[in-house]
Amino acid sequence: MMRKTLTFALVVLSILVLASCKNSEKSKMPDGKEKVSEYATVPSFRSVFLALDKLDDDDLATLVQTRFNVANSDTMRVAFALGAQIAESKLAIGKKDKAWLNGATSQIQTLAPVLRLGKVADKYDLGFQPLLAAGDWESLETLLFRFQDNVDQELLANKRDHFYTLVALGNWSQTVSQVGGLIAKNYSTEKSKVLVSPAWQALAENLALMGPEYSKIPAFKDAVQTTRELADMMNTAGTNPLTVEQVNTVVDAARSIRDAFLGIKPAKEAEE
Repeated sequence: MMRKTLTFALVVLSILVLASCKNSEKSKMPDGKEKVSEYATVPSFRSVFLALDKLDDDDLATLVQTRFNVANSDTMRVAFALGAQIAESKLAIGKKDKAWLNGATSQIQTLAPVLRLGKVADKYDLGFQPLLAAGDWESLETLLFRFQDNVDQELLANKRDHFYTLVALGNWSQTVSQVGGLIAKNYSTEKSKVLVSPAWQALAENLALMGPEYSKIPAFKDAVQTTRELADMMNTAGTNPLTVEQVNTVVDAARSIRDAFLGIKPAKEAEE
């Protein structure tokens, strides 16, 4: 009897230790520091850009800037738009398009203060201008990713996890919309692997934690459902590449989230 009790106790202890380890991973800041929060840390969107190294210059030439405006009074969409503009900046750097990058950076400077990130954005702009003038694309990329890390850390440190989640949702939706679109046009199993990420699982979990003031908003409500579907697809894929049909499904889903948050009309509807 005692042996059975001891065995049961050890099993329970093992489960608790395993759960603790998983929770501790979720409680890490982007810089590795401990984060006390129910919200999961969302994996960086930058891994998707590995696909750009596998694309031809002709593919990159087809990238075009996504233009949108959001009202400063709508902080939900401002946070999403900030994430999308950071993704746009990386796309512009990949294409070496100064006009595009300058436009995205200008929008970042407008959006960031609304989320009380003005000082972080000013620091970014201070380093950005001389590097853009010199055409130092490698340093611009390093600076941009450092800015993204600073945004994440600032939001998490001040317990604004909802804005952190929305910025990450903007990062991922815009990145997958653009880069995934290129992968679908010039498909390979190797390139498709960059779209397989646990980020959608983390985003789905975080969105589910956000307050009732968000759940009534159609764009948000649809995003909750779509991120869950994407998370299920990623879990099913595991370490396997996506088929071209799956790539198209992922891209369409990401675009539906982006377009709903930013008020972008689908191409067919915009033409009418």
